This record gives sequence, C-alpha cells and structure tokens, in this order.
Amino acid sequence: MKLKENKITNLCIIVLILMIVLASSIYFSKKEKTLGKIYFDKPASWEHVYAYLYDSNTQTTSEQISVSELKQEKDYIYSYEITNHMLKNLDNFTIVFHSDIANENPNQYRVEANFEGYNKIYHLQYGIGENNTNTIGEWLDYNENINIGKIPTTENKIKNVIYMIGDGMGENHILAGQLYKGQTLNLQKIKDKTYVKTASTSTVTDSAAAATALSSGYKTNNAVLGKDQYGNNVENIMEYSNAKGLKTGIVCTQILNHATPAGFSIHNEHRYNYEKIAESQTQSFIDIMLGGGRNYFSQYEQNMLNNNYKWINHLSELNKIAQNEKVIGTFANESISKENIRTPLADMVEAVIPRLENENGFILMIEGSDIDTYSHEGNMAKMLTELIDFDDAIKVAIEYVDTHPDTLLIVTADHETGGLNLDGVTSKQQLQDSLFTSYGAHTETNVLLYAYGNSANDLTKYDVIDNTSIYKFLKQGLSN
Repeated sequence: MKLKENKITNLCIIVLILMIVLASSIYFSKKEKTLGKIYFDKPASWEHVYAYLYDSNTQTTSEQISVSELKQEKDYIYSYEITNHMLKNLDNFTIVFHSDIANENPNQYRVEANFEGYNKIYHLQYGIGENNTNTIGEWLDYNENINIGKIPTTENKIKNVIYMIGDGMGENHILAGQLYKGQTLNLQKIKDKTYVKTASTSTVTDSAAAATALSSGYKTNNAVLGKDQYGNNVENIMEYSNAKGLKTGIVCTQILNHATPAGFSIHNEHRYNYEKIAESQTQSFIDIMLGGGRNYFSQYEQNMLNNNYKWINHLSELNKIAQNEKVIGTFANESISKENIRTPLADMVEAVIPRLENENGFILMIEGSDIDTYSHEGNMAKMLTELIDFDDAIKVAIEYVDTHPDTLLIVTADHETGGLNLDGVTSKQQLQDSLFTSYGAHTETNVLLYAYGNSANDLTKYDVIDNTSIYKFLKQGLSN
C-alpha cells in the first residue's frame, strides 16, 4: 500500500514539474525580447516621417515607429529597439518609410538595421513612389542601397593581424598569375576563403572608399579617406589597435600617401590631397611605414623629427635603427615599381614583422599596390610582375603564421580593376593585354578573401561578406 502511495506521489511531482516547465516556456515565449536595433542617422528634421516593419512571409506589419520614440545614442545617431513581438522572421523584413517632406529635403539620411548579425544599410534620398510612400527594397536602383549580408563573428582572441591587400586584384588576376608562374601561387595554398562585396556609396568603388570600408567598417563616397559619407572622421582599425596597445605598421609599393595606405592612417576629404596626407602621416602614431613617395615626404623632414620618426631612404638603413624607434621609409621618389632597382615587397615585410612583435600584439597592413596601376594601363606583363611580387610577400606572411598560431593573415583586394576576362585562356602564352575589357576602369565584381591562422574559418564561414564586415570581425577578435 505504501509503495503504491509513493508511486502516486512521484507521479504527481512529475506532473507538477511538467506543468511548471510548460508555464515557463509559455511565459518566456510571450516575454518581450530585444532582437536588435534600427539606427537612424540625423533624423532631427523628420517631423512627418514614420516607419514600420513589414513581414513578407506573413504579410503583416509591425506597429509604427515614430520619430518621437527614437532614443538618442550619440550626436546625430538615434535608435529604436526591435523586439520579437514586432517581427518574428528577421530574414524577410522590409523597412517602409512614409514622408511628406521627402521631396523637400535633399539631405541624405542613413538607416542601419542590425539584427543578430544580419545587417543592412540604406541610403535615403528624395521621394520615390506613389504618394511618397517608399519601400526601401524598391530603392536599390535609385540610391545605391547596399545589402551588407551576414557578418562573421569570432569568439577567439586574435593577437596579431597581417592584413594584405592586392589593389585591383580580382579572381582572374590570381588565375592569370598561376598560369604565368606555371604553378599554384602561395595565395592559392590557403584553404579558407570567401568572396567580398566592394561597393561604395558611389556604387563602383575607388581605392579610397574601399580603404575606408576595409579599415573602418564604413561605406563612404569615392575619393574620401577615413570619413563617412557626411564628412565625419571614423575610427580605423589602426587607431583602434593603437589604443589597445598594439604596434602598427603599413607597407606598400606605391607612395605612402596613396589611397590605400592613406585610408588606413589618416582622415582627409580627398585622396589627391597628397601633400596634406603626407603631412598628416608624419604626425601619426603608426610605428613603421614603408613604401614610395620620397618626393612628398622630403618637405616634412622637420615634422618627422618633431614626431620622433626616423626617416630612411633604403631598406638596409632599417638595421641601424633601434627596435623601439618609429620609422618612415621612402624607397623611391614615386612608386617603388617604377624604380630600376626595386625593393621587393617580401623583403620589406620580412624586415618589418620582427620590429612589430611585442607582448600586446600588432597589426600590419601590406599592399601590393601596382597590380591596380598596370591593370588600369592594360599592361598584362607588368601587372603579373606586381602580382608575383605580392605573392612572394604572402609566402613570408604564411611562414610567420605557421610559427605564430595566435596570428590571423587576411589576403584580399579592395576591388577588381580592368575587367580581366580569361575565357578560353589556358596557357601563359595567351595572357595578352587585350584580355582587359573595362578600358582601365574598376568593376563591381566580387573579390576573393583568403584567411589563414587564428579564426580563419570564422571569417570565411559565409559564402559572401561585405568589405565593411572585415573591420567589425577584427575589432571583435582583438577585443576578446
């Protein structure tokens, strides 16, 4: 009898536990949960603007979001929290705006929606559509809206970063390099890879806007360096790393004040302000910068002295400078590739890495600059020379990562140049200038990203990422 009573008691307890679990699941499923935020840039004049989310699967809309409900995050930036009650299927939402002032106000606004790693940025300008009711998805052909896509993340701590950029290096440039060399490139031996979208707010990017995106995570207008599309300075990965105590370096084959190295080191409204860019670089915190551009930097010799830079004009001079000294090296009057006796990129990289090593870590940006220059010119032979020079430097970086597993090596491009078409090309002899098809222009073709070492698999886990995502990934890895 007692045994039977115990069984009944145990059964009652089990039923009670199940009821509690069920009640809890119902409660938490109904409990409002913040899934993400929509960020509004400069909405101060949006008195008559409201928005709502539309779920294309269920054909339902959320409650309206009015300007008065926005929360100020910092100057000009406001946000609105999106909860699970507003929209359940985050992969299928549209932001819809209504405005009766859109046609009156030509200012460009930005709306950024960020939900659990899914990020879209929209640039809003003027009124389009019947009754000025604008569905963002329909603005793509009008205002160069950019779908950022999935943002890779990592839980690993990254100590060192070697960030290599082949300027103008599309996928076909790499394949042409393989044909030219007659064997697999060092770059191609890296297994983890993905594709990168390169668009700027001007659609087809230039090197300045691309460098800003790659270094700071911000889309901007072509020709702009280190600023967002509204002209505000944005923090780059070098500045972030320096603040965390990492050492920083830049190595390139073009002039140091060219678009890509400038985009990683200074802030300027236009890439062709070469003198001002050089002046800013001589006042920088960056520990070592090597490249060309002697003609520009010679006028700022006093600046370099005042900011504790040692200025050298030959790589051999680097051995004479103490390890803790800041260095600017200009190894050509203009681009290194135009010198009769050039300094190989691999030699510069090999010399710089030991100077950057320290217990806090380092970040080094390396650019194979003139892959782009000779793609603009449609000069296949010179482009391939630059690509192989870049690939030789990649070998040095790979060998370093092999003995320093806390290091992440990234090799990518800022954009594709020349519209290189290799259809039907199977041999070195077929690599002709006529294979460049865009008359020297950049194209919007996605470029490859290779990653090796620490967190490489995390960075390349999606088939395609945006160039702005690389900065966000690095910032996360360096801060873990």
